[in-house]
Amino acid sequence: MSFADRRLHMLGIGGAGVSALATVAYAWGAEVSGCDRAASPYSERLERFGIPVAIGHDPGHLEQGMEVVVSSAIGPEEPELLTARDMALPRLHRAQLLAVLTSMVEGVMVLDCRGRVLQVNPALERMFDVTRTEARGHPCSDVFRHPQLDALVSTVLSKRMNEEDEILLHPSGRRLHIEASVIESDRENDACAVLVFHDMTDLRRLEIIRKDFVANVSHELRTPLTSIKGYIEALLDGAKDDPEASTQFLGIILKQSDWLNLILEDLLQLSKIESGQVLFKREPLHIRRVIERTLAMIKPLADKKGHRLASFVDDELPAVLGDEDRLTQVMSNLLDNAVKYTPERGTITVAAHPVSDDAEQPALVTAVELSVTDTGIGIPEQDRPRVFERFYRVDKARSRELGGTGLGLAIVRHIVEGQGGRVWVEANTPTGSRFVVRLPVPQIRQAAD
Repeated sequence: MSFADRRLHMLGIGGAGVSALATVAYAWGAEVSGCDRAASPYSERLERFGIPVAIGHDPGHLEQGMEVVVSSAIGPEEPELLTARDMALPRLHRAQLLAVLTSMVEGVMVLDCRGRVLQVNPALERMFDVTRTEARGHPCSDVFRHPQLDALVSTVLSKRMNEEDEILLHPSGRRLHIEASVIESDRENDACAVLVFHDMTDLRRLEIIRKDFVANVSHELRTPLTSIKGYIEALLDGAKDDPEASTQFLGIILKQSDWLNLILEDLLQLSKIESGQVLFKREPLHIRRVIERTLAMIKPLADKKGHRLASFVDDELPAVLGDEDRLTQVMSNLLDNAVKYTPERGTITVAAHPVSDDAEQPALVTAVELSVTDTGIGIPEQDRPRVFERFYRVDKARSRELGGTGLGLAIVRHIVEGQGGRVWVEANTPTGSRFVVRLPVPQIRQAAD
């Protein structure tokens, strides 16, 4: 793929988008000025491509403007600059051009040489929460009142140079990358600059998540590796000759190796779930069986700490569509955390009952709600929204001491959402936490009378 193709792909525009951007300044400029079309060799040839030209618009400037906008889209490194003469433009009527501009996800704004707004497209209206009527004919600085945007516009118009910048909108937190292209024209109502706004909010958020993930993985893997390396060095330094010390050190190395292996297994499993490689079964199953199976698995761990396990399952619980093995994994993870973070001789309760999400028909069962409640140390309110993030721990030292990888709840969330359900955590009274899983119940449509 050439640099131009890559550039266009990054901007999210193809050939139609390039021609639309190339003609937008003069097409919209003609709409604002309301002039008739000029008769000249340039205009006649350009109008054959469906590009309107207004009196007072120098066709030479038009072609220069087209060159500027196209070059900003394909990049300065492209060896051959496209012009109006060699662009194979389709015959775009005005309605078609406006349809392209209206459907663009990028915001587009056209300014005259004094910085007044000639036109904006609907995407820009949504980005800044302004209307075309409020913007047109007014100075850009008065319409948007954003110092960084004002500075960019001022630089572009005064230096007559293409510029790029990224701005942050308040209070929405939206990040916009701006590409400003200059059109050489000094006429009062002519378009002098075209600004294209790309919404980078999601991309920047994903970049932050990626950086945090890499940092967290590095930290999580470094901890057991550092421990393993330290004890191996101690053995090489002479501890191997002491049977008691060597046995103790080798036991620690084995434990750290198991923890390292557990982290890698959870990472691989989470990666497969997120990438869609894990296919969830959609079979009718009874939650009671899942709860009984999980309680039997977790009972030995609970007995070691003297916990009391209790379960309350509604007798008329409807079946749900799901993957029994994956839901068992969810319940096992939640119960394992409850056992770990509840002081000795605590109480852990598993409950399941039908619920309705239909306000108009409250008697109609639409979901089954499972909950795991403990009398443990609880989770501070400010940390609850983040406990399902990868590697997020409320108490990192305590979590590592208890053998947690920081990935269990992230796996729980992805499995539950893969079954069409929701999971959240809330406080338990007086102490502890309550994790809730809500799974949809398949609705049987009644035949019409």
